[in-house]
Amino acid sequence: MKRFGLHYFGLLAVLLMTGLPLSAQEEKEAGAPGKFGTGQDSIDCLKNLSLYREYARHRNYKDALPSWRWVYNNCPQASKNIYIDGVNMFRFFIENEKNPDTKEKYIDTLMMIYDKRMEMFGERGYVLGRKGVDLLRYRRDEQKYIQEGYDILGESVRLLKSNSSPATFATYFTATLSLYKLNALSADQVLSNWAFIMPLMEQASQKNPKDTVITSVRDAIMFNFVNSGAATVESLTKYYEPLIQSRPEDVKLLKEATFAFAAIKEEEAPLNVQASELLYKKEPSAESAYKLAKVFYKQQKYDKAAKYYQEAINNESNDESKARYYYELAMVNYNQNNYSLARTNAQTASRLRGNWADPFILVATLYAASSDMCGGNEFEKKAVFWVAVDELIKAKNADPSAADKINDLLGQYSARFPNTEEAFFNGYTDGQTYTVGCWIGQSTIVRTRK
Repeated sequence: MKRFGLHYFGLLAVLLMTGLPLSAQEEKEAGAPGKFGTGQDSIDCLKNLSLYREYARHRNYKDALPSWRWVYNNCPQASKNIYIDGVNMFRFFIENEKNPDTKEKYIDTLMMIYDKRMEMFGERGYVLGRKGVDLLRYRRDEQKYIQEGYDILGESVRLLKSNSSPATFATYFTATLSLYKLNALSADQVLSNWAFIMPLMEQASQKNPKDTVITSVRDAIMFNFVNSGAATVESLTKYYEPLIQSRPEDVKLLKEATFAFAAIKEEEAPLNVQASELLYKKEPSAESAYKLAKVFYKQQKYDKAAKYYQEAINNESNDESKARYYYELAMVNYNQNNYSLARTNAQTASRLRGNWADPFILVATLYAASSDMCGGNEFEKKAVFWVAVDELIKAKNADPSAADKINDLLGQYSARFPNTEEAFFNGYTDGQTYTVGCWIGQSTIVRTRK
């Protein structure tokens, strides 16, 4: 049968790194004993209770077991410690047992201890959480146990809500994803479970703002959900849209939503764009402006893209990042047919970052694209390719590693040069100085196609 898989171990790693035992933080020992019976039964109960507890305190579980078993069977309401200690004992036996059949019997006993505790002392939601986590700690290889643990933990969370332990939340959602991978749960059910526990974990975090464990688990669950295949544009929109409408200034919510859409590579989703713009208004930064600029560029909304690229430039202090923004802004200007501004921004990019061929290649492309508009006759149109080739030579000098791409363009553009006869007819020979007019306004050298 299939195992829990990476989802389980990813969350398990979070729990271990934060120092939280898989089942939950260990309980404090229960208070004074309760029902001991009467007469000799009372004496025997107190004697065996004291005896097993002394052994248990020193983790001598083998010697503790006979007295513990007597108390468990004969005065089960004497103390809650019977069940707390019993869990610790049988976890120890399970983890140190080599015989698989014996280990399975120990696991059955562990589950029975949890059931008996609920019968004697209640606390159903809390105990179910511990039981479900331990079941899936020791039995995660078979679908029937994953399903059983999922059902147990689901009931626990529904009973305790935000008071559930981080381990209960983590293991419940791990079981959700495992059943989804086994085709036992639909993507809609995964979304429903995720949407159910996320606000509960947020409430838990607000109750205990210094508790980093619940935050770590929540982040891990978020990561696993968006990478599970169950998260889609539709499901995320369904979940986040009403939240964002009601809390448009909630920075944490907006960051979470944009992270989710980015994780599934759907930055262009309308709700993500809306959330990103709201977030930018609250926390303007070069990075957030850049992300918006790229989205609007992909959507061919060039005016908005240009606005956010300029915002990114204004908020950026790193020259290399700023160079990238200027270059991509130049690409936006190119698509806006504003060739002059595109050239200005490309040249700024090349000044900010040396040894970079792309800005020069872009300017060459701008010149080549202007040949029809910048010539009154065929000779003048072809002359434009001289300045385009000049830019390609600059590109190759800036970054020789880009030579292959540049050489291909050099071949294409050189083939568009006027031939000797055309140049002679217009009063020019090779090597003379020539100025390309129009918006280009660049001086170059006459070269003819042989």
